[in-house]
Amino acid sequence: MMTFQTVIDLNETEQHQLEAEASARQLPVPELVRAIIVEHLQASKPVSRTDYFSIVGLGHSGLHNVAEQHDQYLGQAFADEHH
Repeated sequence: MMTFQTVIDLNETEQHQLEAEASARQLPVPELVRAIIVEHLQASKPVSRTDYFSIVGLGHSGLHNVAEQHDQYLGQAFADEHH
């Protein structure tokens, strides 16, 4: 694996905060910075079609016509919540 070096200019407050977090996590500062960058890049990835469809069917209400009766079920849920 090839590695590269990058210079990052931080103000004094940012440097102290970064050092404090690295210390709290018991990591060297460069390792913490790499972890933060990896986390950011993974969070920036677009959600795939497979990811979206993985939530289908997670909740089972026992109702079979939810799409057709959506408004009625929603209204009933609100009414039940406030009585």
